[in-house]
Amino acid sequence: MRESAPLFLQSLTVPPQLELAEKALKQVKREKGSLWTVDNSISPYDLYSYLKARFDAPNGLSMLFRSPSTDNLIQWHYTLKSGEFLVEFLGFNTRVEIWIEGHPNLASEDWAALIAAIKADFKNYGPRLKEVRAELEEWQLFYNPCQRLESVVKRHAECLAELALIIYDCLNSRQRIRLYIVLTHALVLPTSTSSPSRWLLAARNTLKPWNSAPASVFSLQFGESRLSIF
Repeated sequence: MRESAPLFLQSLTVPPQLELAEKALKQVKREKGSLWTVDNSISPYDLYSYLKARFDAPNGLSMLFRSPSTDNLIQWHYTLKSGEFLVEFLGFNTRVEIWIEGHPNLASEDWAALIAAIKADFKNYGPRLKEVRAELEEWQLFYNPCQRLESVVKRHAECLAELALIIYDCLNSRQRIRLYIVLTHALVLPTSTSSPSRWLLAARNTLKPWNSAPASVFSLQFGESRLSIF
């Protein structure tokens, strides 16, 4: 993909809606592919403007279930075709994803080459891009920091709830008193020394030593969570 990204981009066409509907109804099994969440190398605004300038209105099946408002999980969806394989561009509320059928195990360099090819193709649709951008409605977004913090706490709580190893009974009295669960993002959960910490669970085969822990500290790390027992 790295060397052929421009050719791949130019090969994209809009498949007939009837063809897409038949594949969906027949539940045709798709070939293995690659999924990528678009990073800040291109904005959703620029990507959507390019796709609309080149392929007109979004044609993905998700658009059939979209309400005429911003209250949708998927705001826009393009289903394109390169040869016999489908290429999906999905604009979610919080991210944009690209799925390419028939190209498994694409690396970050491959996606970077595709984005570079898209940006290089802007010049071929200059007047139409200007028209598309003029048609877009401007919105002001206000982020709720409280909800963001709540989502972080919830994510850590779910991580702990999925763990499956009870370690409380393996500790001596001194260790039980000084048992701490230290999470990144400065989240500290209270512990109880009067009853077994059954809420403290971990998957035995996923825990690994925290390399930065001093020798006197028994420390394990699971994802973004760190367990330290002094």
